[in-house]
Amino acid sequence: MSTDSQKVIYWLDRKRSIIEVGGAWDRFALENDASKAFSRQVKGSSVWKYIRDDSTRMWLDTLLQLAEITGDAVERPYRCDSPDTRRYMQMKIIPEKPGVLRVEHRVVSTEKRNRTVYFKTSDQMSRNMVSRCSICGRVKSKDQWQEPDQGTQEKPLNLTVVYTVCPTCSSSLSSR
Repeated sequence: MSTDSQKVIYWLDRKRSIIEVGGAWDRFALENDASKAFSRQVKGSSVWKYIRDDSTRMWLDTLLQLAEITGDAVERPYRCDSPDTRRYMQMKIIPEKPGVLRVEHRVVSTEKRNRTVYFKTSDQMSRNMVSRCSICGRVKSKDQWQEPDQGTQEKPLNLTVVYTVCPTCSSSLSSR
């Protein structure tokens, strides 16, 4: 069982504003070169400010609503990779009191990638962009969803991505 100091934690109000952060929030931001995501910058802002695409927003909002409606904790696995590491994560949404949800994220395991992959997002669509699943981390190549570092090349890969939820992850939400 991981302690709160090993989890990245935030609390949301009914409007989905981040009202508090805790655990390893700032350490995780520092380790991932995300100085704009330190606790002092995110408190008071909407969680939706940090999620770019509609399908991922709908996925998370569905889970938040499920926790609110049932009053039960909701847990889901997902990926939060760095350029050279696959990070398998677990998110747990816990209704704490009326109008407040505690959202915990913990690293379950990590794996070294076959090659370094840098992801860049863009607000403008281009034909060089690929779809990347916000949940499992795979990218769509032709008509298949696969790991972005698949193959034998060692040269770093730079991908411009648009985030979405792949059909497998989408169906796993509806089957639960």
